[in-house]
Amino acid sequence: MLHKQVTDMLNWKVLVTNDKEYKKNGRHYLLRKGLSVYAFGNYPTKENWKKDEWVYKADKKKVTMNPNINSCWETKYMLENLAGGSWRINFRNHWIRFDELQKEDDSRWTQQCPDYYLYDSGNEKDAKVKKKKIPVFGSMVLAYDGNCLNLDSEEGIKKTKQLDEYLDLMRLRTNKMAKARRLDKKAVAAIEHAEATGNYLAINPADAFKVKNVSERRKYLSQYSVEEIVESTKYEVCDKSELNGSKYELIKFPIEDPTSTVSMCYYLKMINVSTDEVHLEGVGPYGDSGGIEEETVKAALMWRDQEQMYEKNDDGVIHHDYNAPIAIS
Repeated sequence: MLHKQVTDMLNWKVLVTNDKEYKKNGRHYLLRKGLSVYAFGNYPTKENWKKDEWVYKADKKKVTMNPNINSCWETKYMLENLAGGSWRINFRNHWIRFDELQKEDDSRWTQQCPDYYLYDSGNEKDAKVKKKKIPVFGSMVLAYDGNCLNLDSEEGIKKTKQLDEYLDLMRLRTNKMAKARRLDKKAVAAIEHAEATGNYLAINPADAFKVKNVSERRKYLSQYSVEEIVESTKYEVCDKSELNGSKYELIKFPIEDPTSTVSMCYYLKMINVSTDEVHLEGVGPYGDSGGIEEETVKAALMWRDQEQMYEKNDDGVIHHDYNAPIAIS
């Protein structure tokens, strides 16, 4: 439809009558200037022309989106226009967001799937070209069949890299989920066999964290305490401290659950010096919203007591130290 309108306008000999002054394509006004047809959101004034406030311009071979005012949303609208039921363009998106903590500066890193589409060139001999993954970006130059003609531009290279990174994360997540299902199945089979035979020697208590079903996980919890389960993990000690006659350790270990928003599980380990009794309490993961603010014992104790370690105000960030309760003798 757009290609025919543009071709018709480029074939006009004289632009004098009102009915040939412009055409409408969807919500855009199409006006010819020289050997190109320009699209505006509203009928343009001289000032609009002067400031180059066109949405896109087109000739007989391609459509060029305006990089100065355009957005991915406007480009996607154009692609939908070009697709018009075409088998060459097949839009794709994934709704999973990857959110991780950057260790070097403690900032959050978020990766969402860029809008992209599969372009089918119709070339049966070249599978890569036939199903090419093309990201949507604001300065695209598009052929009328939907192919992108400037993927080698600065923005095209940047968006392609972002898309490749996201798809790599998706593949990694898929592989991790498959592994998690295998470990879950193996852990469930092991505890059921132990219950049937009464022999728990081959059981690793830490496998309780690999079981997703609550009733199946309860079989581990009925046999082992939380302390025994956590102690059997390959945990890392983040921090140690001694307060009021008790020793504390903040420990962490990986969570083998690809669907979890956090990668580590944190526990505050408390050891009574006089009795050697050990008690564990789970604390909010570091880097997660509402979790501990540092990987320290003091931060874990403040989290447990619902106290804030860092407070932002107009002057910056205020650091609050942990006030240990005084033991009454």
